[in-house]
Amino acid sequence: HGYTASSPTVRRPPVSSALVRGCPLLAHLELADSPRLTAAGLLAVAGFPALTHLDISQCTISEQGMMSFINRCGSLKSLNVGHCLEVTDAVVVALPLPCPTLTQLDLQGCSAITNAAISAIWTTCKQLVSLNVNNCYRISNSAFVTMPSTPALTILQVQSCEKLTDKAMTVVAKKCLNLRTLSAGFCLKLTDKSLAALSRYSAHIANLDVEACYNITDVGITTLTRKCRKLTHLNLSCNYKITSLALHALACNCP
Repeated sequence: HGYTASSPTVRRPPVSSALVRGCPLLAHLELADSPRLTAAGLLAVAGFPALTHLDISQCTISEQGMMSFINRCGSLKSLNVGHCLEVTDAVVVALPLPCPTLTQLDLQGCSAITNAAISAIWTTCKQLVSLNVNNCYRISNSAFVTMPSTPALTILQVQSCEKLTDKAMTVVAKKCLNLRTLSAGFCLKLTDKSLAALSRYSAHIANLDVEACYNITDVGITTLTRKCRKLTHLNLSCNYKITSLALHALACNCP
């Protein structure tokens, strides 16, 4: 008496593997800020046959784990790896080739990536509609000077990429003729020349954020609003050279 036979150990498959088998129609998966997500789990996620949108931002996955995942996931349309500090140029360079359908890529806060990664995106990710590289502080003009014509791109976010100058923004305006949203707040080297380029080449822009671009003046806003009359959102916060003259230009040119 008192003896209890031990129950046999039941081996359960990993949760991610079970999900793949049980949810074959899963298209959207958000795993942001999941500190216990492993490379093995991520590889299982790649097995979802219908997966098109994945958010693994703020997760800690090794560079090799990311690379292995990318090589097995060719149907993604949207990928968010924002603030994944292990994302390197090697990961980004590998991304477009097995993901020809990719239209949205969020790399914000991936501080390890450099101009090489962005240059690779321009040349191989032809269907990209939205790119977020906010706070990728290593990026400079070199990431844009070789940019080919990119008519699909409508949203570009480069906030706090402090090395960017008017030269980069002029290329963006020329090559992204269908640009609708540009977020360039805290790009401290931008001046009225950037707004002049947008006015000349990107007349369809609707959302523009140039917060804390301290060298922008009333002249730039006046030039911008003469041609960019489809503006619906304009952030000029913390631009100390802006006066009521800019507001007058907005009232006259943006009905």
